[in-house]
Amino acid sequence: MKRVSDGATGRWGDGATEREFHLVPMRLYGGESPRRPIAPSPRLFFLLAALLLSTGCSRRDPEAEMRAALAATRAKARACIPTLEPEGNFKLAIAAVSREPDETSVRVAAYALGEPADFDLPLYFMSRGRWLINERGRAYLLDEQCHEYKLKDRRVAPGQPAPKDGRVRLKPGEVFEATLSFPRLPDEAREGVLVYGTRVLPFSLLVESR
Repeated sequence: MKRVSDGATGRWGDGATEREFHLVPMRLYGGESPRRPIAPSPRLFFLLAALLLSTGCSRRDPEAEMRAALAATRAKARACIPTLEPEGNFKLAIAAVSREPDETSVRVAAYALGEPADFDLPLYFMSRGRWLINERGRAYLLDEQCHEYKLKDRRVAPGQPAPKDGRVRLKPGEVFEATLSFPRLPDEAREGVLVYGTRVLPFSLLVESR
């Protein structure tokens, strides 16, 4: 039986029977038919932008945190520093601070400018069990946490007089040095304050004198 094909209609005929068929596109190499590109959603874009923004804002800044902690520590320390009115016409300065294994030593320098001045060294009173300046003042240290460190000892520089009553008469332009010994400050302490009678002298331990 001979079949004939009509290319125009897509019909096959065998003379007696004719069958109609439809051509269906075939998928090449077993792949899927091409898809149209999906346009990005505006909502998805805003979600990604918010995620990136929150990630950037959550990054830590160690230097800023350190500055904030230091500012808070200084504010706390200022609250415990006594407000005193300096007495006497001498000048007092910290010449050196050294943190030793068993003590913190502070070397102070007292000097007079245009006129003579009296400088009082701490004296130890057995009856009271403490060091006193002019029988009423004290010498002690304060750290950033407001912890107090009492005076343990004091030494004068070699070649300088150590009067029994503790009073040193300074001539104009003369400098007198003494070393004060206190308990050792903690390793984490970076700043402190020396309270010497009615004088308040801050100092830093970031660069210690050796």
